[in-house]
Amino acid sequence: SVIYVSESGLKVMPNDSGAFITYSLTYGGGADVFSFNRIDFTGNLHWPINNFSITLSGYIAVPQYDNHNGFYVASSGGGIGGPIKMEHYGLDGISTFPALVDMTAGASGRNTGWNVICDVDTNAYLVWDDNLGDIQISKTDLRGNLMWPTNYKTVCGYSGDQSRTDYIINGNDIYITWCDGRAPAANAFIYTQKLDTSGTAQWTTDGVLVSSLSSY
Repeated sequence: SVIYVSESGLKVMPNDSGAFITYSLTYGGGADVFSFNRIDFTGNLHWPINNFSITLSGYIAVPQYDNHNGFYVASSGGGIGGPIKMEHYGLDGISTFPALVDMTAGASGRNTGWNVICDVDTNAYLVWDDNLGDIQISKTDLRGNLMWPTNYKTVCGYSGDQSRTDYIINGNDIYITWCDGRAPAANAFIYTQKLDTSGTAQWTTDGVLVSSLSSY
């Protein structure tokens, strides 16, 4: 029986024939399953109910539309410091990756905040606050090729705890904002950074201060 439905895994995303619906379940005994279907404009499912039963990298699954009739899904489990791995599916429901890709390879693993954004060329970016308190970003194409020589780039590595990221992509510009515990913050100030699609910071190293109000 199902004991847990992942809120992050439940998502609806567009495609040319209607929409994808994704969901992630945990069954009694601890088995984690990711699944999806397509539905057309008149309410017909493309595949039978529960057609897919996919094992990813943990019970937390985060899907994101790729802007071209497919979607990525990043997954993780096992707690703080664990890797975050990516997969991609096309309109036909077939994976375009040879295997799950570790988007955190070479870097510290996840803390609590991470998500996926995609550019107009169908590349995906994973942004995460790592278990050492820094903000990282990595990039893959829809074949599962990590696009940067070091696999990842550091958005903010300033001393102090950086966490709770939020981000958007606008054309070829990636905007990332986060809570930052660097001195003299009583708890956290708010910083932001702009990157291009090569992961190069466009503003002051380690971000621009947006708010210096004390927080709890």
